[in-house]
Amino acid sequence: MTPIDWLIVLTLGLIMGIVGQGARIVVGLKKAKDEAAASNKTLGDVFETSTLLVSLLIGAASGAIAAVTTITSNANVSSSALLALAAAGYSGSDFLEGMIAKFVPGQGAAPDLADVTAQGSTITIPSPGPAPGPRTPLEQPKAPVRSLPTA
Repeated sequence: MTPIDWLIVLTLGLIMGIVGQGARIVVGLKKAKDEAAASNKTLGDVFETSTLLVSLLIGAASGAIAAVTTITSNANVSSSALLALAAAGYSGSDFLEGMIAKFVPGQGAAPDLADVTAQGSTITIPSPGPAPGPRTPLEQPKAPVRSLPTA
């Protein structure tokens, strides 16, 4: 493929990734609206434009990566290939955001230490010492020794 063909494939992937992410955004906006209404807020109070733009960028990148790895010729792109690129934009952002929530401090389910201490909670941190009890066979308590009965 020529460089122009690669640019076309990349652009197609970017656009379809944004389309796939757009479907996810619609669902997210509905959920945010319901949560805002439940807490007596407006959607504008909980909506963040920067999060929307980052989400679209992640979807576009996922779609572009999928396009480069799956499309070999821009002449015969089927509708199922386009749907696959949109699905890559949708699911790729879920995967990346899930990984961020798992590995970046403060983004996952575990509370931030500063937030917990600000609420006045007491935190008990276990000592990093060895586990209690014997660790090796040599440290096991000795069994009582009894003599055998004589007959």
